[in-house]
Amino acid sequence: MLAYIPFTFSSPTSLWVAVAAVALIVLITAIRRPALPRSTYLLATLGLFLLALAAGGLMWLRPVAQEVVVMVDLSPSTRTADYRHRDALISHINRYLVNTPHRVVYFAADNRDAVKPGDILPDIRADSTLFAPPSAAAILLFSDCQFTLPPSAPPTYIVADPKLESPADAAVTRLELRGNSLAATVSNQTPLPRDIQFRGPVAGPTTRTSPGNIVIERTLSAASGEVSAKLNPHDPWPENDTLWARIPPPLSSERWWIGASAAPQDWRAFTTDQLPLDPAQYLAPSVIVLDNVPATALTRPQQRRLQQYVRDLGGTLILLGGDHAFASGQYAGSLLEALSPLSSFPPAPTTHWIMLADSSGSMSEDAGAAGVSKWDLEKRALLGLLPTLPPEDPVSVGSFAENLQWWSTGKSAKDTAAISLPPPTITPTGPTNLQPALLRLIADVDAALPKELLLMTDAETELPDPKSIREGFLSKKIRLHILAIGKGDALPALREIAAATGGQVMESLDSKGWRKGIEQLAQAAAPDRLNRRPATVRFTSELASIGTRTPDLWNRTWTRSGATVLADTTESNETLPMAARWTLGEDGAVLAFAFGLDAQTAESIATKTAHAPHDPRFHITWDPAAQLHVTVEAAEEGRYLNDQKLDLELTSEADTTLTHHPIPQNAPGRYELTLPAPRRPAFATVRAAGHIIDRTAIAGRYAPEFSAIGNNHPNMEALAANTGGKLLDWSQPRSIDFRFPTRDLPLTSWLAAAGAAFIAIGLAFWRRS
Repeated sequence: MLAYIPFTFSSPTSLWVAVAAVALIVLITAIRRPALPRSTYLLATLGLFLLALAAGGLMWLRPVAQEVVVMVDLSPSTRTADYRHRDALISHINRYLVNTPHRVVYFAADNRDAVKPGDILPDIRADSTLFAPPSAAAILLFSDCQFTLPPSAPPTYIVADPKLESPADAAVTRLELRGNSLAATVSNQTPLPRDIQFRGPVAGPTTRTSPGNIVIERTLSAASGEVSAKLNPHDPWPENDTLWARIPPPLSSERWWIGASAAPQDWRAFTTDQLPLDPAQYLAPSVIVLDNVPATALTRPQQRRLQQYVRDLGGTLILLGGDHAFASGQYAGSLLEALSPLSSFPPAPTTHWIMLADSSGSMSEDAGAAGVSKWDLEKRALLGLLPTLPPEDPVSVGSFAENLQWWSTGKSAKDTAAISLPPPTITPTGPTNLQPALLRLIADVDAALPKELLLMTDAETELPDPKSIREGFLSKKIRLHILAIGKGDALPALREIAAATGGQVMESLDSKGWRKGIEQLAQAAAPDRLNRRPATVRFTSELASIGTRTPDLWNRTWTRSGATVLADTTESNETLPMAARWTLGEDGAVLAFAFGLDAQTAESIATKTAHAPHDPRFHITWDPAAQLHVTVEAAEEGRYLNDQKLDLELTSEADTTLTHHPIPQNAPGRYELTLPAPRRPAFATVRAAGHIIDRTAIAGRYAPEFSAIGNNHPNMEALAANTGGKLLDWSQPRSIDFRFPTRDLPLTSWLAAAGAAFIAIGLAFWRRS
């Protein structure tokens, strides 16, 4: 690289002409060799060279001396810097600037011309460092550059202090509430282990952290109060050793009670027909209780809303037993049965269900509705019964006319319900040969399980030998239940057989009542799962503090796989489940009790288990670091939700609003906001159109000054590049060439006079010789 030359010529052409003339004179003199002294030759040649420079208009680009401002960062983050030693700072300034005029400015949150005397430069207190350079020809900067870069600055020459390259600092960088636990993130950049202690309702001892980054999680032992994580002091920056937060109080939510009995105080009571269908209304309750409500009292859409409330919104549903719940409430095949962690039916088969439909020619008659035959309604009634049967019980379905024809035999109720029935070859035709059909049935089944035979027929036939049928039924444990859809001649004999086997007979001459009639027959045929004798119930697990209760009416239920038992009782040396819970969806909960609860106990259980629902359309991500960053992903059924009015509200522990910020959209379905973390503990709430969709605790944070310790090299490089400055070496300080502006000083007259003088002196020497 060529060195900088502080000279120029105003007339380069004249220079080259003069140089050529001088060269010609020198050449002629060398050829002719006049008898001149050597001193004359030298002085004349030098004079001619100076005259040539004068002819070219030689000018001196004389630097104009300007003041340099030395800025010394005394913010607390630079506490261990070498330049904090006054002698070291002065020595480096003198080497960098040599004789350049300068003045020193100290800065942190503001600029100062002087600080307290002493060998060590003291801190200037600051929550964050502000670099605001004054007007100057250049800046010589001693700093870690942990600040926001200014939009403009004079050329800045930055000294990277070696003592700030890898400072020994440990800090609690994050403190987060994660459900029922507290998580602290520790960054230990010291060579020694550091102890961290949790205070407040947090279980767990003091923990020793090794050098590096680690996350420590502790279980919260209370639902309120202040919590903190603190490192033992062992570095120059104790300010960042502690973070603290407050556990947010539960969101104000409604509690819904559905059922005939009185709701606890301050609960919102509904009858079954008042239960809302609007999904948005289910964001209000933190718990919904169904008190002894039969499945038939709730429509399918209402049950679907309850399912969505638990699975999608994360709410808590509590099912209470009684004479209209579980098996007694026709839960089989309903969404309530699917939601419950207690099954209404045993996991192993107990009964073989047999369903026979009359497919004689008379069933092809019109049933009173255009295009609908008796046969169509018969099929619908029988097949509609399949989902309501105990799912593991075997089922055989068939029809009879001239012969007995099986549609399906021996499969479980749930598997039979999944089959397309009846086979397309089955059509109503032929006579009603009921006696051969029943005898064939007796021959086809074994005697292993009790059997419930549900028979639909108009009885338009004869039973010449009812005794053989009755005896066959008794030998094969078959109970006959008749839905008489006509008053044929065989009906009296069928009544006798039903009575002898312990079955029932119902008449339903109106085809509109066939579906309900067969369901009532099946319900009457099913084992009675309702117990009317007192039982001592012991609460366990998370409800153990409730103790015991003695209900005198309770449902026999079974625990589903994956459920947690919350209460049990002992019957005939057998432990029976009386309450259970499980999680559905991400964090929804269903609790089922095989007995009723008084208002006080229900209130206590709801308090322990209630969980405020959330809107599944919005997924919230919190990043509570030095900058509080919240991201909202909004989508519904694979479609982005745009132009949503989202809002972040920060409130103090006293529940007074501190700040209120709209969350802008920056991509399809994506909303983001970044704010400085609060200095005091706060609660952050995200609202969508005024409705709360998420809430969390934000830790009170130390000043931003202590969030990053050490040289910020990206900032240093950017500041030097943006201002035309340079990064300097602390270990080998060298004078800085600032390239200050110059003043043009013509040297023509001086050079001409000097050249003439040298020629004159040379001639004088010649004359004397």
